[in-house]
Amino acid sequence: MNLIKGDLWQEVATADLILFTANSSLDRYGRLVMGAGSAMEAQQRWPDLPARIGADLREWGMVNDEYLLWLPDSMNDPKPYVGAFQTKRQWFRKSNLHLIARSCDALAEELTGSRSWAKRVAMPFPGIGFGGLQREKVLPLLSCLPDSVFVYER
Repeated sequence: MNLIKGDLWQEVATADLILFTANSSLDRYGRLVMGAGSAMEAQQRWPDLPARIGADLREWGMVNDEYLLWLPDSMNDPKPYVGAFQTKRQWFRKSNLHLIARSCDALAEELTGSRSWAKRVAMPFPGIGFGGLQREKVLPLLSCLPDSVFVYER
């Protein structure tokens, strides 16, 4: 894992996969709540994401539950592929260290398994912005991520 000071969105031209931090709350229209931070920025760039992710969470029975990662299921999606890295269940709560650790483990497993095609993955530092956690408590959880993951801090 590599820590980078800068803007996550500079990776649009180079990353195979860009992750934004997310919750599992849906709005009244069944869309993932993406109202702040990297989630809001992803929604602004890819307006169909909240509906796509919301539909999958409903289908999987994971609304306000732990899904850990949402990754595109179609290699026909335009690059960069964009996915969700879950840090909390409800958008208005603080991020959860246990959930971040599980999401990190799931990502590490994906990158050595079926998503090994992702040679460069970019994501924000999870849980420390709108998640309300202290950086020094989250940092050790990221140690399981492979060198192909670039974690951005502003």
